[in-house]
Amino acid sequence: MAGAEVIRIQDGRRADPQLCRGRTADGRPCRNRAGASGYCKRHEPAAGRAATPAPSRFEADLERALAFLRRRVTGAYAVDDFGFDPDLTENVLLPILRPLFDRWWRVEQRGLENIPASGPALLVSNHSGTLPLDALMMKLAIYEGTGRHCRLLAADLPFRLPFVGEIARKSGNTLACAEDSTRLLDAGEIVGVFPEGYKGIGKPFRERYKLQ
Repeated sequence: MAGAEVIRIQDGRRADPQLCRGRTADGRPCRNRAGASGYCKRHEPAAGRAATPAPSRFEADLERALAFLRRRVTGAYAVDDFGFDPDLTENVLLPILRPLFDRWWRVEQRGLENIPASGPALLVSNHSGTLPLDALMMKLAIYEGTGRHCRLLAADLPFRLPFVGEIARKSGNTLACAEDSTRLLDAGEIVGVFPEGYKGIGKPFRERYKLQ
């Protein structure tokens, strides 16, 4: 239209002068309130020195990926007696579940405050039927909510399958037996168990809240 004026839409997040102009370690805009310099106390540049721009999200992700590869090549990572590999779990296996957690099932978490910050804990749940992906969603929710890993107890079948068995061990799961569960609890771990067993994953989805 002749004579029309184009009005640029400002980023609402950055239009607020009270928010810090810095970025977090993962490249996201800082949400802290800014001082007179435009930065929060954490990102405030030293006197006489210009603020160092924070890395972009891509740069932060790339740096983490390279650091992970470096650890794998040099062997600078730990694996416990059960085969649990926290480095692989936190940087590869759990992030793979993120799209299912956020966008497919849109998981809502309640009661995470009841999980102790340290020391042993036993979590007991029922399966929702079909594939036991509910257990994996629980692992991710507990890790992100508490920073702790839930060591799931599973029947022997997953550990007999090629590739699946190795991944199950590396992600912190172990055989559902009294000896392994006792060792984990004695070590101060969170142990998760689904007592329904195969009956729980064999029930139809419409009966997901019914114990078998």
